[in-house]
Amino acid sequence: MKDKVIGILAGMGPMSTAPFVDILMKEWQLKFNAQNDMDYPHVLIYSLPTPFYINKPIDHKLMQAAIEKGLTQLESYGVDFIAMPCNTAHQYYDALQESLDIKLLHIVEATCQRIPDSIQSIALLATESTMESGIYQNFLKERDRTILCDSKLQTISNQLINSVKRNECPQVVEEHIKNLKAWIQKHNVEAVIIGCTDISQVVTEALSDNILVIDSSKCLAQSIIDEYRK
Repeated sequence: MKDKVIGILAGMGPMSTAPFVDILMKEWQLKFNAQNDMDYPHVLIYSLPTPFYINKPIDHKLMQAAIEKGLTQLESYGVDFIAMPCNTAHQYYDALQESLDIKLLHIVEATCQRIPDSIQSIALLATESTMESGIYQNFLKERDRTILCDSKLQTISNQLINSVKRNECPQVVEEHIKNLKAWIQKHNVEAVIIGCTDISQVVTEALSDNILVIDSSKCLAQSIIDEYRK
């Protein structure tokens, strides 16, 4: 049987691409005890610039068209399935999957499946567009879970995402993390979902010692491995 080729449509945002590939390779190494270069999978990565602007609402028609074009281009290179390390893009999932002849993995589904049954109080860190789309809320409702979020947490999430995208100084990012920790403590949160791949690294490093962090990037990487083994 020939080796499968993994397709990754990344670049949303651009600085999240390399960290996601690092996560995938680390998960692969843990799963298969990979030591030599030949122990790792074939991966094609397409870093796709998309019309996402920090201070402008998303033009959903334009965004969906850009992502669909990127997916079909990646499919044409002969990959066996595709993963998109971007939560916001998954609000168009049904239409995007319909445009392909191969499987498109679902980052939100992969993330929600990895929440322990004992966890009920969950905070979601995501873009405003992801939150408004309800994709996480809908998946968790099927599992009798609810998302904890209010305008204060959304403001903190927006500020944190924008600071990382702008590569602002560590002191600014740390202030947002401080506000996030205070919000989590006040609301007795049991777990945090990182629903934006741009902030996977900074939030994991800041919170994982004190609370369960469910990183959508890591969950998608694990889903890639599961799909590869089928």
